[in-house]
Amino acid sequence: MKDNFLKNINIKKILDITIIILLFITLFKRGGFYKSDVLLVNLIITAIGIIYFAITTIIYKKNRISIVSILCFLLGMSYFFPILFNNYSDMSDSIFEMIRYFNLYIIYVIVSNSENKKVYENGIIIVTLIECIIGIDGISNRYLSNFLRLFNTGFYSKDLIRMSTTIQYANIFACLCAVSLFFIIFNLKKYIDDKKKIKIFYLSSYFIIFSSIILTESRAVLLLYILFLILYFVLNRKDNNMKKIVSSVILNTIYSIIYVIFVNNFSINIYLFTILFVCFNIVLNYIICKYDDIFLKINYIKVGIISGVIMVIYILVAINIDIPLTVRENSVINLYENENGKINNLKFRVDESQNNTMYVIKISEVFENLEVNEIRNVGYFSTSTGKFDIDFNLSENVKYIKLDIECENGSITLNDMILNGKEIKLNYLLIPNSIVYRIKDILNGSTSIADRVIFAKDAISIIKDSFKNFFIGIGGEGFKNTYEIYQTQKYVSTEVHNSFLQIFVESGIFGFLCMTAIIVYTVIKCKNKNMKFLLLFFVCHSLIDLELSYFSMIVVYAIILGLCDVEKINLNRFFNIIPTLVLCVIFYILLKANIACNIQVNDTFTITRLEGKISLDYYDKDYRLDLNSKYMDLLKDENLSYDRMDEIVKKIKENTDILKKNSKFDKYVLIEVCDMYLYNLDNFVRIYYPLNAEDGYNYYLNYILENISELQKHKYNEVAIEECNRIYNEYLSVLKEKNR
Repeated sequence: MKDNFLKNINIKKILDITIIILLFITLFKRGGFYKSDVLLVNLIITAIGIIYFAITTIIYKKNRISIVSILCFLLGMSYFFPILFNNYSDMSDSIFEMIRYFNLYIIYVIVSNSENKKVYENGIIIVTLIECIIGIDGISNRYLSNFLRLFNTGFYSKDLIRMSTTIQYANIFACLCAVSLFFIIFNLKKYIDDKKKIKIFYLSSYFIIFSSIILTESRAVLLLYILFLILYFVLNRKDNNMKKIVSSVILNTIYSIIYVIFVNNFSINIYLFTILFVCFNIVLNYIICKYDDIFLKINYIKVGIISGVIMVIYILVAINIDIPLTVRENSVINLYENENGKINNLKFRVDESQNNTMYVIKISEVFENLEVNEIRNVGYFSTSTGKFDIDFNLSENVKYIKLDIECENGSITLNDMILNGKEIKLNYLLIPNSIVYRIKDILNGSTSIADRVIFAKDAISIIKDSFKNFFIGIGGEGFKNTYEIYQTQKYVSTEVHNSFLQIFVESGIFGFLCMTAIIVYTVIKCKNKNMKFLLLFFVCHSLIDLELSYFSMIVVYAIILGLCDVEKINLNRFFNIIPTLVLCVIFYILLKANIACNIQVNDTFTITRLEGKISLDYYDKDYRLDLNSKYMDLLKDENLSYDRMDEIVKKIKENTDILKKNSKFDKYVLIEVCDMYLYNLDNFVRIYYPLNAEDGYNYYLNYILENISELQKHKYNEVAIEECNRIYNEYLSVLKEKNR
């Protein structure tokens, strides 16, 4: 009877809802990009996994699993090999990136065995809607900013042009929106002939989410979504009711475009405006649902031809009707009408909204290799008339001219811009301004695409660098920690912007093959055609962006895999013992890391508490860097006894050596190591070489020089270059002082 009770209890439904809640939390906390934002979520998911596998092992005689779950577990294990074979770039990053992929394994197993998969489809739609509502603030005056700070959540940078919500990266938010839109379309098909209220909810959600995709300005996601949407409709063209869905989607898409045009071009209260549009949208969708039988009589070939002609005419008209550009905080304009190697002339007028308006316009040249060089800096202090007539000389190989506009107070309106005699259209009345700018960028050689090609080449250089790198990778966050050593051009990026290459760098060929096998096997064996379609969309965008660098998207990926409904096989229930033991170890690591993260450091107990944090989270470099700083402050105390001073010096050396061992490629760690050895050189020699000071000085000076050489490899990083020069000069001063 007890067994029957345990089997029939709604534990699985509780788990399903819990996973969606945890997904929302990770989205709310910068999308789960940073370790500190998902430590607690990782702990909860790991605890759920341990309990889930324990119950499965105890209650059920047989364990039904899929090949995909085994591959997901092996993917997590592939992140352990760089740690095992001492080929990691950063120990802390390696451990916690490994934990993320074991969490993927747990979520996949739970979702694939769920009997209520509808929770996940609707759950993703709902959390995306919440993100869209929060994201409205990103294109208004940030009314939610102070509220969200209370929860230490991610919010917006100063750039309000692209909607990125709490995820803080527009492309990833756009991908989440696209996934939700496909879930909406799949569900619309189920309710095509009944449940009008549910259909209205889905269609209104479609309007809100599709509008948000446009506002993210993510070209890749928007293009991929449209292509996959057309493909989906073509593949389902024999379905008699598909005309109703197509018509509903097209009408809501047009409505979304109208909404975005109004948002971009009119200075109005975004909240009231959005509520008004949503209300009208609900009415529109009510009419669509009530009279959707009319759509069955439509000849879509004729409508398609007529719509195509109207669209071409509309675009031709739209791109010729421009209006002044109003800037409230920040804006960026790229000008492609430049003449390289010559003197260029730029004219424009600025109208200020109020007397105390403060703004700055930085004019820069962007080269083919994406380096940026500021040419001129003008603003409210430059002219009293608001008219600018600027001559400047451009270098060769300039790709375009960039105008960075920052408005600190009030707002400004730009008018009558002319570059080298050519009129520049700054804003458009009938088409979203951002779309035009991004099309121009593509036609002139997209910088975004060029960036990704460079990142991919450097990632391949890391992979090919050694036998170990190729086979077992360099651990989690490997690209972030080593790209500066391999980069061939100047840029700053912590990600490859290709999730599969990123996995290859981090976990070698073994992890890459595991991920590839997961996708191939799922696509071949998937029983749910809709989910197979959605998985392919997700994978295609992952090839050109960094989905799996965000834990929230790892959760979404695991859910999609779980909903694919791959055939399961029966294994002995004790098969769960191995993953359960692994998860117990991970739980122990996460528990200590969570405790460490929540230890508050204050002036009274700073060193004691930092040492306590390190004892719990041994490999976190930030704690150790802070601790070294506090140790150095102690050494400045003139009343310090010799014994106490020696004790602190020993701790500094031990702490510094561990820092170098765990984060050997980090430029900040290399700087710290050089500084600590230079500042404590005499003390180190006195304590560790009491009988032969000459050998001690030789050894430590050579060690410092080796670290300076490692720092020099970060040749494109300004901080590294500046610090390297400073350290080298101090090194020379020490040599002179020692008469060497």
